[in-house]
Amino acid sequence: MNEELFPEEAKKLFEALLLTKQEIWNYENEYRSIIPIKNLAENGLFSLPKECFKSVTLGCAMQEQDRNKILCMIHNHLPETSIFENKINKRNYSLDHLKV
Repeated sequence: MNEELFPEEAKKLFEALLLTKQEIWNYENEYRSIIPIKNLAENGLFSLPKECFKSVTLGCAMQEQDRNKILCMIHNHLPETSIFENKINKRNYSLDHLKV
């Protein structure tokens, strides 16, 4: 879609792609934000207050090395944050959401 010719339609499409989520994932209670590039730091990141983080859920296909790095960062910088991980349930076609 040509953003110059159809700016409103392009914006709506962009938002739909980023903000639409299938209902099956509603249990995640996920929040998404679209931040203008001009508001990002030089490294391309956006800072959030620590109070914004209530919990972190690690995926079931996560590499062990990545899992350990993330756990270390959470323990060091967000000690009040609850940590969960999803594990594949071997009996059902579902995920178990377990506290770490």
